[in-house]
Amino acid sequence: MKTAKANMQNKRKTAWIITILLIILSIFAGAFTSYTSLRRESMAAFQDEILPTVRQALVPAHDLHTLASRHLDGNTINSIGIPQIVNSIQNTENPIETYTQFVYLNRAVWEIYDMLEHMAIEAGDRNLITALHANFMGLDLILSLSPYNALAHNFNDTLGNNLGFLIRVFIDEMPIFD
Repeated sequence: MKTAKANMQNKRKTAWIITILLIILSIFAGAFTSYTSLRRESMAAFQDEILPTVRQALVPAHDLHTLASRHLDGNTINSIGIPQIVNSIQNTENPIETYTQFVYLNRAVWEIYDMLEHMAIEAGDRNLITALHANFMGLDLILSLSPYNALAHNFNDTLGNNLGFLIRVFIDEMPIFD
């Protein structure tokens, strides 16, 4: 009799444990589905708005590098590394990697511009340098004003709230181009 009663209690405990685990699993699965849906929306905006503009910004950056190679020595221009950064951006669609490389590109463009600004350069090249820099910075401004940033900010905030701590291990934040 005691064995049957003990057996029943063990089954009841096992049933409660399984029920609790299923509840936790369903909460996690629901949160994961919700967060991945938000991330998919942010990723679509990244693909449609950010990536094309970043890739468009590669043109004036590369042209500025080419023009700078006429005025700066090879070691200086190579140490700035615009061709390597451009190559990295062209070979990725990962938002975090794209953002990181674009930050490096932005710094490199400014570094070249600052160096050339203090040099005695003929008017034609000076105008071209100014135009290429302005073109690059205009695209940088377009990135900072993109509606994508609001989506990414919302996604990151949502990921930081409620059950986001459970999901953060599996889903990266989206970078904000501001």
